[in-house]
Amino acid sequence: MGLFRKTRRRIRQRLYFTPEKMLQRLHRFHDLMSQTPLADKYWICGGMLIGYAREGKLLAHDTDFDFHYWREDHQDLMEAIKTLEQAGFRKEACWINNEGHATEYVLNYGRIKFEFFEATRHENRIRWYCYLPKPKRQFLNEVPGYDLEPFEFCERQWLKPVDEQQYLESLYGDWKTPCSDYTYYIDSKAIIQRDRWEGTNQW
Repeated sequence: MGLFRKTRRRIRQRLYFTPEKMLQRLHRFHDLMSQTPLADKYWICGGMLIGYAREGKLLAHDTDFDFHYWREDHQDLMEAIKTLEQAGFRKEACWINNEGHATEYVLNYGRIKFEFFEATRHENRIRWYCYLPKPKRQFLNEVPGYDLEPFEFCERQWLKPVDEQQYLESLYGDWKTPCSDYTYYIDSKAIIQRDRWEGTNQW
């Protein structure tokens, strides 16, 4: 990461992504989601799960929250998004893959992103897509299948993979060692296919 990007990130961290603001907005998100049909059907992933498993708190450098939902619960997600919008969350992006299917939804609340990644089952594996806008790339990810369980974190109850350590290792490799320069489209261990992306990210 270049000096300019590091400096900009530190400034933004102090202004918008303080631990207090992150926790406040996460609580707001959770409490709204608990009123929707998607309650108890989505689960945490990414940096939030690392924070829980490695440090017992949110990661200091994180600027977003990532979640998975099952493809069959898509309509429930749409209803949940309506509830979030009414409470001030702003639609930011809807990522559509090369097959024309929306697989990732991003909302923004107080400059903090809340991202939903659609998960699908493939035999004993779980897959999802992520993207890079410039240059346009589409990444298909896959990890071993897992069950979900409830757990307490950040003063709220969530869902996570039962064996979060196996999940994190299949995604990050050495997740126990902090790495501020991690870049998903370069470093992810879960990517099984890289393609030129022909879709859009407009709602």
